[in-house]
Amino acid sequence: MQTKNPIAEKGPRPNTYPNLRAEMARRGLTSQRLAQALRLNPGTLSAKLNDPSRLRLDEAFLLRDRFFPGESVEYLFDRHAGQPPVPEDTAC
Repeated sequence: MQTKNPIAEKGPRPNTYPNLRAEMARRGLTSQRLAQALRLNPGTLSAKLNDPSRLRLDEAFLLRDRFFPGESVEYLFDRHAGQPPVPEDTAC
């Protein structure tokens, strides 16, 4: 009898930084190239991009400066890009 892999059942992770992924695609950049710039292995970079608490501010600025000089760090690393805005409380 085969045991189920609980991690595989969860499906793909949400795209933590959709703007970063979109800009990478526009520029033909791979995660491996970004990892090399940070002197990380690709698995470590993947973990950092899937868990926002792991990516350091200096790493975000280095990636922006090297690969995306026309973009703001706020834009590239916006975790809520493409999501509908949360409605404000209209109760008085």
